[in-house]
Amino acid sequence: SIAMVACNFRFLDGFKKLQDILQRQLFGSPLFARVILGYYLPAARPSVDFKKVYAAHKRNGGGVILDSGSHVVDYLIALFGDVHDARAISGGSRFLRIDAEESAVVMVEHRSGLTAVVSLDYLSRRPVHCLNVVTTVGELCFDFCTNILTFRDDTKEQVLYTPPPNVRDMFVEQVNHFFVCVESRIAPAQDLTMSKTVLKLLLHAQETKR
Repeated sequence: SIAMVACNFRFLDGFKKLQDILQRQLFGSPLFARVILGYYLPAARPSVDFKKVYAAHKRNGGGVILDSGSHVVDYLIALFGDVHDARAISGGSRFLRIDAEESAVVMVEHRSGLTAVVSLDYLSRRPVHCLNVVTTVGELCFDFCTNILTFRDDTKEQVLYTPPPNVRDMFVEQVNHFFVCVESRIAPAQDLTMSKTVLKLLLHAQETKR
């Protein structure tokens, strides 16, 4: 049977453009990556008590490391290959008083030698989700919230992709991709084996966090 775990950020057109650019090294070779992903948990589902949702409870798979981190590690592997190690520093829960970490920094070391620093939080009043890739000639910057991809160096900034207005297209693309995989009997973007790898890495990061 064909099974797929949600990895909707991979289906943003700007992300696919970034992936193609990195594979073809059109703006140099990648050296280092940093991700910032934050949103305000109490405002995420206004009609629900945020302390009752899964994100607020570690035993239900909550906390930013597993919740938000699972998306980030998945697309980092898609961009830069297998991960050798992942370690985390947790900020605990001093403000929201939830039963899981409300902020964390995760260091991801890929087998290729590239490292990524991932900042995650449930505290940002204005949602933020961006990926910056430092290359041998400059920096590729992708904003997941706006789906805009740019390149900048020490002299200029260039817009590489500006999206159509409907960000929900990524969910439609994800579902279409799954149906194609079912009909063609091919592995989806994130199958159960891949999701198990991501989960094991993040659980290891949680266990070794400081």
